Amino acid sequence: MQLICRTIGVALKIIEKLLAENKAALESFYSVTIETRNSYSVLEQIGKQCNFLQKKGEVDEMRTATRMINDWQNGLLLI
Repeated sequence: MQLICRTIGVALKIIEKLLAENKAALESFYSVTIETRNSYSVLEQIGKQCNFLQKKGEVDEMRTATRMINDWQNGLLLI
């Protein structure tokens, strides 16, 4: 459980940093239009766009967060 919280927390920090410094890069990379400053809402929006859904259409937050962290580590998300 702790790993899940940490993974999502790291992804939320990445989102916060990109919203503050290069929102356009985040929007273009994940093909989303961000209209909020709430990093958790952005995580859910990206999860929906990537079709990372669980049963009942809920966003798979862990899978979305893992993808974002990997994209960040591989240099695909730039500031």
